[in-house]
Amino acid sequence: MCYQVFIGHTEKGKDIYEKIKKHLFHNESIYTTTLGTANFTARISDLQLFEENNILKIDAKDYIFMNSAVPIASVEDLKFKKDDYDSYNFVEEDMLPGDFKANGNREVRKMNRLLFSITPNPLRLKLKDFYYNLKKVESEELNIKFMDE
Repeated sequence: MCYQVFIGHTEKGKDIYEKIKKHLFHNESIYTTTLGTANFTARISDLQLFEENNILKIDAKDYIFMNSAVPIASVEDLKFKKDDYDSYNFVEEDMLPGDFKANGNREVRKMNRLLFSITPNPLRLKLKDFYYNLKKVESEELNIKFMDE
């Protein structure tokens, strides 16, 4: 199983972002990387850094293909057509941890309600607000939202 993970920062979190970026690109783990419970050890690969000039913040106006999980509060509508493969997805909704208390016990402070595809295909949806368009080197584009903004 593979996951795409997108990390960004606010001005307040820029120092932490730079530390995370350094550790990721130098393959320096502080803790064992896992997905979910500790027995699902993860491997990080295919890192890509998007420069600021390749990231556009776009106000949503129409249906788009979304390549990331999306906060439920941002979704206006989903589009499905069984005869249209590009818009037919397996969609799940789940609550995921968004923040932890700084007490060393992994105590959850905030949960995020997210919508996502369980296939490698993007979701076709209409948003109530904005999203980010990431331009990749090969002229491919990704549309994403962050869990918290």
